[in-house]
Amino acid sequence: QRFLDMVKAEMKRRDFELKTAIVVNGLVDVLAVEPLAKRLKAPIFLRGATDQMNAETVIVAGGDASPYRESGVRVITLSGNDRWETATNIGEYYRGL
Repeated sequence: QRFLDMVKAEMKRRDFELKTAIVVNGLVDVLAVEPLAKRLKAPIFLRGATDQMNAETVIVAGGDASPYRESGVRVITLSGNDRWETATNIGEYYRGL
């Protein structure tokens, strides 16, 4: 936790902002979203670590997207009803880039 707090403080100090960040609900979603993250050069955040995130666009690939909409950023929701539908949505989004 100390390390995460140090990173968060440094990001605020530098006024660091990502163009795009990807949020996943769990580790299983990381496997599906990794090619997208690589293509967009976007980091992947587990839902529990998003308090460190500062991005213009947030792609939510698993779980509820509403907390990110409240923060005023552009939100793209790829979450499905289960991990298989989420993976399908990720693939379709990737092909559309």
